[in-house]
Amino acid sequence: MHKSVSQFHLLSRRQWARRSRNPVIWRHSRRHSSVVPWKTSRLEHHRQFPQYYQYHRALLSTAVASQPPDDDEDDELDEEIEALAASCFPLDDGEDDYLMKDDIRHLREQRRRMDHASLDLELGDTSSWEQQQQDVILESDDEEDDNHEFGMDPFDFPSFPEGSPAAELDRQNRQLQSESPQRYQPVLSPLDMLERIIDNNNSNNNEETTFDPLSYSGPPQHHAHQHAHLTKEQRLRQLQLQLECEAQQEAVQKYQKMTQLTRSRKDYASLNSLQKLILHWYQPIRDEIQATQLGYIFRGDIQQQQQQQQQQQSVQNSNKQKQTQTQETINDDDDDENDDDNDNNNNIRPNRTAIHRYGPLLNTVEPEKLAVILTHETLTQIIAKTQEQMNYGGGISLVDLAMKLGRSVEQEVLLQRILKQKMQEERQKQEEEQQNKNKNDAVAAFAKETLGRTSSKDSTTTKTAQPFSYTESRLLSYLRELAPDDQNAKNARMVAYAVRRARRALNADEWSMRDRAQVGTILLKILLDHATIRLPDGSVQPAFRMERRWNHSAKRIKSTNYILVHDALWKLAVADEFESIAAQTTRHKPMVIPPEPWTSPQQGGYAWLKTDLVRFHGSKLQREALDEADLTPVLDGLNALSREPWVINKTVLNVAQQCWDRNVPLGDIPSRTDLVVPPEPTPPERTKFKSSDDPDFDEAYVEQKKKEWAKEFNSFKEARNRYRRVQQKNRDLFSLRCSAMLKLGQAKQFQDYDSIYFPYNLDFRGRAYPIPPHFSNVGSDLCRGVLKFAKAKPLGKRGLFWLHVHVANLAGKDKMTFDDRAQYSMDNLENIRKSVQDPLGENDESGERPWWMSLDDPFQGLATCHEIVNAIDSGNPETYMCSLPVHMDGSCNGLQHYAALGRDIVGGTAVNLCNYDEPQDVYIGVMEEVIRRVAEEAEREIEYDVDNPELSKKERKEILHNKSAKLVNGLIDRGVVKRTVMTSVYGVTYIGARQQIQEKIEEKLEELGRDLDEVNYEVFAASGYLAQVTMEVIGDLFTGAKLTMNWLTKCARLLSAKGYPVAWMTPLGLPCIQPYRQKRTSKVVTALASVLIADFSDDLPIHKSRSVSAFPPNYIHSLDSTHMLMTAMEMDRRGLSFSAVHDSFWTHPCDVDEMNEALRDQFVELYSHPLLEELKTSFEIRYPDISFPDLPDKGSLDLEEVKESLFFFQ
Repeated sequence: MHKSVSQFHLLSRRQWARRSRNPVIWRHSRRHSSVVPWKTSRLEHHRQFPQYYQYHRALLSTAVASQPPDDDEDDELDEEIEALAASCFPLDDGEDDYLMKDDIRHLREQRRRMDHASLDLELGDTSSWEQQQQDVILESDDEEDDNHEFGMDPFDFPSFPEGSPAAELDRQNRQLQSESPQRYQPVLSPLDMLERIIDNNNSNNNEETTFDPLSYSGPPQHHAHQHAHLTKEQRLRQLQLQLECEAQQEAVQKYQKMTQLTRSRKDYASLNSLQKLILHWYQPIRDEIQATQLGYIFRGDIQQQQQQQQQQQSVQNSNKQKQTQTQETINDDDDDENDDDNDNNNNIRPNRTAIHRYGPLLNTVEPEKLAVILTHETLTQIIAKTQEQMNYGGGISLVDLAMKLGRSVEQEVLLQRILKQKMQEERQKQEEEQQNKNKNDAVAAFAKETLGRTSSKDSTTTKTAQPFSYTESRLLSYLRELAPDDQNAKNARMVAYAVRRARRALNADEWSMRDRAQVGTILLKILLDHATIRLPDGSVQPAFRMERRWNHSAKRIKSTNYILVHDALWKLAVADEFESIAAQTTRHKPMVIPPEPWTSPQQGGYAWLKTDLVRFHGSKLQREALDEADLTPVLDGLNALSREPWVINKTVLNVAQQCWDRNVPLGDIPSRTDLVVPPEPTPPERTKFKSSDDPDFDEAYVEQKKKEWAKEFNSFKEARNRYRRVQQKNRDLFSLRCSAMLKLGQAKQFQDYDSIYFPYNLDFRGRAYPIPPHFSNVGSDLCRGVLKFAKAKPLGKRGLFWLHVHVANLAGKDKMTFDDRAQYSMDNLENIRKSVQDPLGENDESGERPWWMSLDDPFQGLATCHEIVNAIDSGNPETYMCSLPVHMDGSCNGLQHYAALGRDIVGGTAVNLCNYDEPQDVYIGVMEEVIRRVAEEAEREIEYDVDNPELSKKERKEILHNKSAKLVNGLIDRGVVKRTVMTSVYGVTYIGARQQIQEKIEEKLEELGRDLDEVNYEVFAASGYLAQVTMEVIGDLFTGAKLTMNWLTKCARLLSAKGYPVAWMTPLGLPCIQPYRQKRTSKVVTALASVLIADFSDDLPIHKSRSVSAFPPNYIHSLDSTHMLMTAMEMDRRGLSFSAVHDSFWTHPCDVDEMNEALRDQFVELYSHPLLEELKTSFEIRYPDISFPDLPDKGSLDLEEVKESLFFFQ
């Protein structure tokens, strides 16, 4: 028996049916052998205290619902709940009353009725709940007056026995009601109270049980008085808990409130169109999810009802046949078909195995939260897509969306479990601290004995009001339903399997991909059935639809199902600012308290959300390697980055918001005006000609018509391509708008905090990234522009100089000396001041855009302009407190690491590893050589006859290259080749380089007024030619880097040929394992369609080509991440603020010189070790059966020169 229950045995014992949600109360008569209802004496007591009685009934019902079935503890739980019930509802001494089981069907019917009443109650409708309570009371005695009404408010508590937990609960609720009657909500529901008492009973063992409602986390209601006694740190921690764990719950409460507003018509007009539309979806979607959950839990009853309906339908069909004798045969055939259809329709469901897979998983989350997850996640995934992810017509593949939905549901289950565990730990810790504190306190002991709680003074200082709770799911109802009494031999095995699945769903760390797909598709089916949109013409159409698309490839024709959104919903989301929807589904936001320090691969980051140190790609090998590795240096560097506090720059945020509101396209803020879409072209009709055997057949006429049709069809294809391109550009604009709204929305959400934090984790190569996906310092110019350090420091002697250098860098003047950059800024001081005084150019009569808008990074530039002006106007710039971070970026950092590995003097000179008075620009060197080669080709005249069909492939290629050179000659500048040079050391392919160059060439041609539709094919060919020339020049100029890259590629090829994954250890001890595996697909039959799920587990063979091509860039990335983490640890040791975005290092303006010293020292320290030799040795030790090639010869570069190089980072 559970401990500390004896004090609740106030009066008589009670036994009752634990499996009934709303048990019928019976009395056992000693004078009769039968079971009879309660008599008048008991009902007379109920007449005097109707509210008391009905609260007691609700208490008993929820106590039943809160207990999971465990056959080994049936008697103990019955006795415990008996005692708990007696403590709240004492009976007359000497009476032996029993709660007896009624017929199981009757109990099921009552349970379903109470479920529907409870759902109405949650939405503010108490009528069905009150009626159900009346029905329950009246069922217990048919002789009573039917007009006697027992009104009930489930959260209005009567008087209870003094000293009982219920009495203390009542006192707290009444106190809150008197303090704030308008905002009053009860602290605890009956279920919350019983769960709290049971938790105390289990934790206190034989000690006396105390019950303090303030220490328990009740429903998620937030009131000012709940936090009044907390310190600032405690309030921030409570807020952080809300940010991480209550995203979906807040949305649920919002929709429930809007539902009430809809019923009362109060403030409903204030909702925007998108909110009204989603509110219109919410209730039917929630109800359908609820019905699906209950349909699974009570599937036996539903199947029985279906059989009865089928029998009734058969009888009706039989009667129809008798009435129409003349059509008997026809009607018999038709009715048979209809019967089959009805049977199929009534029993349409996935196979039995599928039901028992997704049924328990679907029941792990409340239908309210599932409705929010479904609508918000679907809108976010379909609408906010990038150009690379979008297809013509928009949409996302069914399997991708289903997997994301399933993953979201899984995260909600995992979060609730973690939340419950942590709250229990905190509660136990608080109780232990309180017990130790009050061990020798006589006053506290007296209060504990008399009031059942600690003194008010102690409670306000030691207890923390937790406004969040773990919600038990409907899965527990399902588990109770699977009790042995309800089983039969036929279903015993399936029931046992379902029970195991249910328990695993609540306890497992990760669901399978099949499980996610099943849960996601069943939810998508509900969305497709119930989400509609009303068009201006009054018609109602589905808001989402599923469409099958056919992809033609050289190997086979493949079909894929896509989920698409209605165009009207796209426009609605743009007009009503989509970020309000997407933000509610985002849990990984900036933090308002310092992140938890990383202490292991699974411990760190967010305070409540579970995050991993490394972003795995399904690789169990790396997870196991991390558990065995000494990660202390890696964790120290990551923690140094994570605990740096930030603050929102409200000045820049305000300007960015005005740009958005006024439709001023700038940087990351796109135009809010769509391009004009041309009319959709229609294909020309093809003329049908007579057969050649026909005597009237005219061959010349037919050939002429075919040529005319071919010309018309070519025109149609060009018009169709233009139409699709404009459509795609508009969809790209929409994606950019969604991204901008998300960034602005989160910036506004955190603008009033003294400090915010970004928790970091790593990818498998060791590169550090902030976990928040939408808004962080690693984001775009808009994100960086509205962020600054929370700590301000005086500029000192060199701080203003570095601010001038910084604004010049943001203007693209980063190839000058530092003194020239500072002079450039001072020469534009008037423009800088105008940018600060009139950022939107409202007072500029010339009509020109403000100077800061012309910068490469305008919002960061505007923030720097403000700091420069404020520092100068302060009168003493050296004492001006500045918190703006200044950046120092590596000079083509990938080539710097290659040059250091191979001691390449030529490559090192080109990327500023050696000290020169002026910065070396590797991009300029490549550009000049590319321009020379293209100009030579453009001047050459081709002697071939371009119309000769007998030209060889080589001759045709020469003609194509010559035309391409003539097209791009004069268009090549530093920007055209920069991205290709930058990514060449990271394994960029020919296709990737061609796409990078094509974007720049198209920009140049548009500036010249050329019609891209007319030269589309020519631009494509010219971009491929220019990519080939650029990559040849890079290989010729950087021979040292190419040798090192070739050696790494050979090693990876040898390992992959043997089936080994490429793995290595970074200098800081982080194990890196490439996760590239061949794809294995499995077919899963879901509620919507059969889908193919890709698996990349460690059991599959290595993806050889990808492993080989990816190893050189991945290895370099692991080294640049090591350098960054080493610098972070050194800056932390020196007590300086530091942040970084890969090869861009940030600190206060006054500390730039010291950061430059630290990062150079750490680079030299890193490459003072023989890294390639150590890598080869590790390969030879682990793979003795493979003979690896010799290392390339090293050059003569002296790494010590790096310490003196002014422009190594600049």
